[in-house]
Amino acid sequence: MKTKIVILLFSVSFCMCTNKTSDYIILTCGRSEDPSSQRFGIHLTNNKLFYCKEKFEIRGAYDFFECDINSAVFQDYKQLIVNNFFDVNRNGFVVDATPYQLIYSFDSVSDTILFYTMNLTKEQNSVLKNLIEFPKGRAMCRISFHRFPDSLLLSCPKRFIPRRPPVESDIKP
Repeated sequence: MKTKIVILLFSVSFCMCTNKTSDYIILTCGRSEDPSSQRFGIHLTNNKLFYCKEKFEIRGAYDFFECDINSAVFQDYKQLIVNNFFDVNRNGFVVDATPYQLIYSFDSVSDTILFYTMNLTKEQNSVLKNLIEFPKGRAMCRISFHRFPDSLLLSCPKRFIPRRPPVESDIKP
């Protein structure tokens, strides 16, 4: 009976250790006022990089790519996100600015942050720029599809469209 309990406890503890939730970092870039800039998405996991960029010819259509990465690289980005994006200025709409969305999940900590670069600190902007540059120059394989959060990639959400200020004709006597 004792051996059965020991085996059961060992099996349960082994299963609990191997069922660790997967950590990830996702960055998406929304529509810019500059018509020549492409929207993009970056998805980092412990050992993979997924990247999508908008096609110039067809707005709202994307090319998808992937490559393997070293887990140490992911751990470095994880530490940068934890250290620098704990407190982000989440002020509302900024006219003529490009919205970004950072989504991350590390162990039991997760967050979704909508922001504009002008609301970030110097250190946060540095981390953001480094993350945006990370996929460039890598040997990536084209893939048919990878799911990214599409709130910024496919449309311009209403929360990013400013309301027209009232004019005199709107005010009733």
